[in-house]
Amino acid sequence: MEKLRVVNRMDAARAGNAPSWRRRGRSESARRACVGRVRVEGASAAKHDLLAVIDSVRDWTETRAAVGAVIARGYLDGTGAFPERLPWLILTGQFLDEFTHAAGRWADWAAEVVQAWPDDIGSAEPEWATLENMARKHEAYLQRAESRRREAQTAKATPPS
Repeated sequence: MEKLRVVNRMDAARAGNAPSWRRRGRSESARRACVGRVRVEGASAAKHDLLAVIDSVRDWTETRAAVGAVIARGYLDGTGAFPERLPWLILTGQFLDEFTHAAGRWADWAAEVVQAWPDDIGSAEPEWATLENMARKHEAYLQRAESRRREAQTAKATPPS
C-alpha cells in the first residue's frame, strides 16, 4: 500500500513545483496565508509530519482569530479604518471569519483523527461516518439550492401586484 506524503504548498512553490502564478512575486502576508494549507498525496511521510502540518493550520487560525478580534473590536470602539465602508467590510469580514473558524474546526478534528491512526498511516482506516455525513450535507445543500432556484423562477414569473 502506498503511504501518504504531506506537502506544504509553500515548500512546493519554493521547489518550483507550483503553478507559475504561485511562483510570481507575492506579498509576504499572502505567502504566510498559504503556509498552513495541506495537500495529501501518495508517497511516504510520517504521522508526525502530518500532525505538524495540521498544527500549522491551527497556528494560522489562531493568528487570524487574534487579528480579526483586534479589527472587529476597533470598529466596535469607533477606531476602525474607513468606517464609511463598514457595511461592506462586515460582509467580507464575516466570510473570512467563517473561513478561519472552519479551518480551526477542521484542524481540531483532523488532529484527533490522525492521532488515532497507527504510526504507519498508510494502513489507517477511512472515517466512514465522516464521509457519510459529508454526502448528506452536500445532498441537503443541493436540495436547498434547487428550492431557491424554483422560488426565484416563481418570483420572476409572478407579476407584481
